[in-house]
Amino acid sequence: PEADPKITQITTLFAVLSVVAFIILLLLARYPQLARRFLPQFAERLLDHVLDGIQSLMNVNAFIHAVSWTIISWMLSFAGFYVLLWAVDVQSGEVAMSVLSVTLAAFSIAIPVSIVALGPFEAAVRLAGELVGLDNVISTALGFVYHGVTIITYAIWGSIGLLIMGTS
Repeated sequence: PEADPKITQITTLFAVLSVVAFIILLLLARYPQLARRFLPQFAERLLDHVLDGIQSLMNVNAFIHAVSWTIISWMLSFAGFYVLLWAVDVQSGEVAMSVLSVTLAAFSIAIPVSIVALGPFEAAVRLAGELVGLDNVISTALGFVYHGVTIITYAIWGSIGLLIMGTS
């Protein structure tokens, strides 16, 4: 679908700024004394936690491992939604709908409104449907079905992981 050039410019700017911010975080993890010099004293504890989390990405092998598994998991999520679109016979904008729906649904989970993000998740998929020109009823139904499928999938794989680890 065609997007307004202003929206394209804004999203491109956001993408560039995100990459720059990530590079800055990696540099701060490498040189934490630089970060401590610019932040106020009360933020030092938070900074230590953030830098501890990023520190593991300073190892090239760990970085490649983390990025590879992240890409694989996102691709599987996009493919799962694509199959759902295929199952309900959506014939236009499948790739855009898959990418937008999964991405917006992932962001919607961060909105602390309800248990298991019921509501924001479906609204995110509906918004993605509106952006690609899909009927609101179909996109809302897709949101509920995809949400259910992801919860069941996480429950199954989480249970398997707990059993393998011997955790009850």
